[in-house]
Amino acid sequence: MPTPGRAVRAVLLAVQVFDDVDLDLTDDGLVLPGDVRVGWPHVRTALRGARADRAADRARVSTWLRCVARLGALPVRERDTVLRPVGLPRDHVLHPGPEWVREAVLGGALDLGLGVLGIDGPESVTVVPPSVWPALGADPARRWPRARRLLEEMGALAAARWALSRDGTLRPMGDCDVVTLLGAMSLRCRLAGTDGGMRAVSAPMRRRGWTRLSRLDPAFTPAAAMATDEAERGFLRPLLVTADEVVLAGDGGRTDISLRDPVVERWDAPVLFR
Repeated sequence: MPTPGRAVRAVLLAVQVFDDVDLDLTDDGLVLPGDVRVGWPHVRTALRGARADRAADRARVSTWLRCVARLGALPVRERDTVLRPVGLPRDHVLHPGPEWVREAVLGGALDLGLGVLGIDGPESVTVVPPSVWPALGADPARRWPRARRLLEEMGALAAARWALSRDGTLRPMGDCDVVTLLGAMSLRCRLAGTDGGMRAVSAPMRRRGWTRLSRLDPAFTPAAAMATDEAERGFLRPLLVTADEVVLAGDGGRTDISLRDPVVERWDAPVLFR
């Protein structure tokens, strides 16, 4: 079997040194902690275009290696126990691209996919790059239904807590951050109300959201988003949330109608389908 070229070896060495990733190179591929073995074809696919002198590339490769090691070390039946739903804005820096998406929420703003628990800490959830699954010989579509059910359960709990809150703030629930929770219909239905309602939501960071936008300065959402680290950033503009959709509010123009409390009537602008 062909061995990796110099560029691939350089990236792997850099990840070992700078990111402290434990791995061994063999004639057939890599050996990761837990005796997880990955063939060179999968490694070359995951590392395509990566350069050792670029920190972003090293971070991407490190994430891939850690995800393969984390999931590959578990028995197949136990992998679901560490998989979690993740929601990301479509243009987010952590979004791995369309192959990662297991469900695109109507409205064109929010995508849902799989993450894995416990790589950077016991409560951390890391987005699983789509190239992890071929390396494990696994199908992510078979793993999604359980994660999707978990999302709806967490969404229902978040909805109950939001209904009891005095300030209308949205907070993480379980291992799901606020952006992820907006992917749960159980939460969206509660936010939107009945009879085709809609609510404006500000979620400039992944772990916090606000629903009483009439109390916020109009510049708050973009300013808070830009002041947040890219990895933890949410949406740059307010969201219009219905039971079925999550839509970015228009950039500029009058937004005071859509930002009022309580819920206003359903927005009738065209829906952006993916």
